[in-house]
Amino acid sequence: MTTPQFETGSESARVMLRRVCDGLSGAGDIERCVQPVPPATLPGAFQSLLVHNNHMTTTLKEFYATPVELRVLTQRLDGDHYCREILLVLRDTDCVVEYGVMNFHLGYASEEVRRVVLERKMPLGDVLIQHNVLRRIEPACFLTVEKDSEITRRFGMPEPTEAFGRLGTIYYDEKPAIELLEVVVDRRSECDVLRGDAIAVTKQRPS
Repeated sequence: MTTPQFETGSESARVMLRRVCDGLSGAGDIERCVQPVPPATLPGAFQSLLVHNNHMTTTLKEFYATPVELRVLTQRLDGDHYCREILLVLRDTDCVVEYGVMNFHLGYASEEVRRVVLERKMPLGDVLIQHNVLRRIEPACFLTVEKDSEITRRFGMPEPTEAFGRLGTIYYDEKPAIELLEVVVDRRSECDVLRGDAIAVTKQRPS
């Protein structure tokens, strides 16, 4: 794994954030509720969740010991420019563990990858892994998110909660094809309960 290269300057972070969220009706709300921070200031759990060069889908799976599923909130396709706003939830639950925005220049992708991405059935990281795409993930900066904001409310938690995120680029065959905003919370205790309830219901179903 390469060592992440990080840019925490406020101006460069906001320029990238605007680019990532280009096409979203709520882009201004997102910009107003985040601030760039040095990665060393992130609390321990968020170091594990964010400070790495891996796909968030695999990181979240390891962190929660459960695969994640995709839910698309909004999307916009304009030629080869595809932007979507998403949630990742733990499988078989409604436990939201990531809010994200993806801006994908589909002209860099193969026809098969483009087709599967637009089907919206699986998270982006899983698509790229399953299709064995040569890729490189480069986090650019880290963010703290207002506890009571448009972003944190997407997680559906009863109280304002601590959340952090990152902006980054995925290089597809060494081309800067995808820019991302990824925001996470640490809700292991709550999700353990929800996951346990889901397993119990599955076991009660007749075979």
